[in-house]
Amino acid sequence: MSALRVRAPAAQKFYLGLALDPKYVEGFVEGCLERIGEDEPEDEALFRDLWADEGERETVLMILQAECEVLAGRPEDYLP
Repeated sequence: MSALRVRAPAAQKFYLGLALDPKYVEGFVEGCLERIGEDEPEDEALFRDLWADEGERETVLMILQAECEVLAGRPEDYLP
């Protein structure tokens, strides 16, 4: 396996106002993992294994957020 690299497109954003919404977080993580898998399928598999471990979810989320723009609030077009 290559050195672990996490890449998210510049447009990838994480909204802190939605951080407690499990569906939002799951969607964010799934999108990031799909993008990682496009270039590094082994890294995607590693992150998926870590995400499956409830004790590692916060760590995985922090790693993925570090590669994105983290914004306060919610997107203007967000509908709960």
